[in-house]
Amino acid sequence: AVGLAGHAHDGHNLAGEAGMFHLYTHAWFKALLFLGSGAVIYACHHEQDIWTMGGRSQRMRITTGTFAIGTAALIAVPFLVSGFYSKEEILLATLHEGNPTSLFWVAALVAFLTPFYMTRLFVVAFLGKARSHGSEEAREVAPVMFVPLAALAVMSVIAGFKGVPQLLSAIDPRSHGLPHEGVPLVLTVSVLSLLGGVGVGFMLFRGRASDPLESYALCRVFRSQVYIDVLYAEVVRCGQGA
Repeated sequence: AVGLAGHAHDGHNLAGEAGMFHLYTHAWFKALLFLGSGAVIYACHHEQDIWTMGGRSQRMRITTGTFAIGTAALIAVPFLVSGFYSKEEILLATLHEGNPTSLFWVAALVAFLTPFYMTRLFVVAFLGKARSHGSEEAREVAPVMFVPLAALAVMSVIAGFKGVPQLLSAIDPRSHGLPHEGVPLVLTVSVLSLLGGVGVGFMLFRGRASDPLESYALCRVFRSQVYIDVLYAEVVRCGQGA
C-alpha cells in the first residue's frame, strides 16, 4: 500500500492511508502476539522451539485465548477483528490503484500465507499434547503478564471499528471512502484466502510431533532465510579480510 502511495485517487492518498491504517491496527495485535509468545516462552522455562510445546490450551487458558484473538486479527477473520478492516482497505487500494493489477493477486497470495503460517504456529504450540517436560510443567502466567495481554486483545478486536481510530487520532481511509467497485471481489478473495490458509495449515500440522515439511528442499531454503544471512556473513568476512 505504501508503495502505491504515489497513485492518488480523487486527490486523496488512499493507498498510503490504507498502509498507515494497517500499521495502526498491527500496533495492537502484533504487540499482543509478541507478548503472548514471551508468556509462553517464560512458562516453558525459556524454551523457544514450538515443536517441544503443545498442550498450552489446557494449561494456559488466558494466554491461549488472547493469543487466539491476536491470531484472528492477524489473519483477518471477517468482520470480527481490526486486522480485517485494514487488510480489506489495502486489497481495495491495490485493486484500484495497482499498476499492474497483478499486484492485487500478489496481495491475495500473502493473504493466504498469513493464515497458513499462523495456523501452523497455533496448532503446534497450543493444541495437542505437551511434547517436553518443560511444556508439561508450564502454567498460566501471573497477572502482571496476562492483564496486558487481555487489554491488547480487546483493542485487537475493536481498534478497526469505525470511530475508534478517530478517537485515537489514527488515519482511517474509510473516512474518504474508497470506490465501492470491486468490494465483492475483494471480500470473496479475502475469505477464500483465509479458509484456504487455515485449512491447509490444519491439514498439514494437526496432531504432528515434528515438521512434516522439513525434508523438502524448498522448506530448507526458507528455514535458512533463503541463505541471506549466510551470504551477508560471507560478504562481511571477505570485507574484513580485505
